[in-house]
Amino acid sequence: KVVPIDVELTHEAFALVITGPNTGGKTVSLKTVGLLTLMAQTGLPIPVQSATLRVFQNIFADIGDEQSIEQSLSTFSGHVRNIIHILKHANGNTLVLLDELGAGTDPQEGAALARAILSHLIENKIPCLVTTHHPELKVFAHITPGAINASVEFDIETLQPTYHLSIGLPGRSNAIAIAQRLGMPEEIIEKARLDLSPNDLQSQDLLDEIQRHRELTRQAYQQAEHHRQEAEKLRQELSERLENIENERLKILETTQREADQLLQEIKEELRKLRREIKRNEQASESLQEMSDKITELEQVVETHTQEKQRKKRVLRETRTLKVGDKVKLRSLGIKGILTSINGEQVEVQAGQLRVQSDLHDLLLQDEPLTPLDRSELPSTRLPTAKETPAWELDLRGLRADEAIETIDRYLDAAIFAGLPFVRLIHGKGSGRLRQVIREHLRKHPHILSFEAGEEREGGEGVTIVKLN
Repeated sequence: KVVPIDVELTHEAFALVITGPNTGGKTVSLKTVGLLTLMAQTGLPIPVQSATLRVFQNIFADIGDEQSIEQSLSTFSGHVRNIIHILKHANGNTLVLLDELGAGTDPQEGAALARAILSHLIENKIPCLVTTHHPELKVFAHITPGAINASVEFDIETLQPTYHLSIGLPGRSNAIAIAQRLGMPEEIIEKARLDLSPNDLQSQDLLDEIQRHRELTRQAYQQAEHHRQEAEKLRQELSERLENIENERLKILETTQREADQLLQEIKEELRKLRREIKRNEQASESLQEMSDKITELEQVVETHTQEKQRKKRVLRETRTLKVGDKVKLRSLGIKGILTSINGEQVEVQAGQLRVQSDLHDLLLQDEPLTPLDRSELPSTRLPTAKETPAWELDLRGLRADEAIETIDRYLDAAIFAGLPFVRLIHGKGSGRLRQVIREHLRKHPHILSFEAGEEREGGEGVTIVKLN
């Protein structure tokens, strides 16, 4: 199983001191950094999720084979010669990788020499990664600006390294714990523990506790990330399904509207036929009533389809997710514009030359509205002559009051003579003056049973329905 690691060197922390048990992955971490840096600088793709790499003039490494407790003076001398060469040629544009710094000699002298070498690299701003078992270097990295501790983790229960690299915490060699798990006699283990200072024991126990918490945190993060990815996948699937449903609904609405338009054309054609028949039929009033009933039926059918389509489109607008570029309306201000940005619950809308900041919930998605039935499309008839059957409605808009009264009188005479049960006077809303004059005149007319304003779908106060005697 491949275990990825994260390594970060910054201007503030460019010297990484890696500690931890043998076979825990310290040397592999050094080799990984060096190899990927060389691959990137030669133009090869590197196996990482993301990376920002600096181009180094030189990359120096002193990495030996696997170490054992039988290190000889010649091995130590070889390491020293390599380090001398590195220090002689290294500068701020050099990456230095040193494995087991200070090993192979007296621990105290080795630790002192390792501190001095690391201090020289830090003072000269030379980026470096160093592995060691010396506890003195852990303390040095903790208190020295430019240096930072790191550790490779180790599972005490299974005696297996996890190969995770933890930045910011020093590691433990776990020599006594490993020896105990491998079967070292308990009296020897106990004696070794007694030889350790209480401070060392407390610090090691504290590191163990921190490592356990970090492992639990990592596992929780991995689970949370897994759930987040699953949720994102589900969100995308639901979004696609909703989009498909929306498209299907729009197709149904378009089909319904086409059917309604076709029905409208058929009824209009039938109305034209009825009008031609009325001229030849002596029972004009009865035919006109049938025509009026069919017109009313037509209006109800078209109005029902129009309202249903508008309702469904309104539902689609309210359920659809807003995105940049949508046409929207600000409910609070009553203005329309284009959605230009979304930042959480805050949005920006471009309305002409004006940019408006608003809340996401104040927006209403705008689509092309359905065109309601225009009554002007219905066949209508001008004021008839004596030999014609009058139309069932009279448009008075644009006339003066005296002109309107004179026109109404002639029209009502013809309508009563033709036997029409009711007529519709269209005077518009405007200031209301023309409506007031007309209705005052109707109250005095001897052949009018009653009159009332039209329904909202018929024009409301802009229309007066007159029942004839």
